[in-house]
Amino acid sequence: ALEEVERTDFMYRDTQRVVALVTLGRVAAAEVDLEAARAAFQQALAHIKGRPRMTAGGPLTIQALAGLAEVNNDTKAYGDACLLNDRRSQFNFNWFPLCDETMTCIDLSRAAKALGKTQDAQAFLDRARAAGWVQAKGANW
Repeated sequence: ALEEVERTDFMYRDTQRVVALVTLGRVAAAEVDLEAARAAFQQALAHIKGRPRMTAGGPLTIQALAGLAEVNNDTKAYGDACLLNDRRSQFNFNWFPLCDETMTCIDLSRAAKALGKTQDAQAFLDRARAAGWVQAKGANW
């Protein structure tokens, strides 16, 4: 998907690029390839930093920070993600596929779980469900 996005001049190319990077980070984290996960999340954040008004830059920043928090056991990244999620400022928070409340809360829940913050993890899962998420049968989260 990332290679395909790079070959276009689609008006949401920047957003799609970051969606692909965050998705790569999630997949690498799930496969316990922490180096690849870190690289993908860091690239996503670097890309957003240069384009703060990019569509859905807010949710994608939160998702990338949550991913880094999960793979690095990084409480600062987690705190930054939670603060941005609460304030909803500095970035564009318009809706875009995979950049919604549900996905953001799931990523924050995974980060909280990795950091041993079980109450936060459950609260974010509850918010994801309230936003319409239904856990797939047999899913590991």
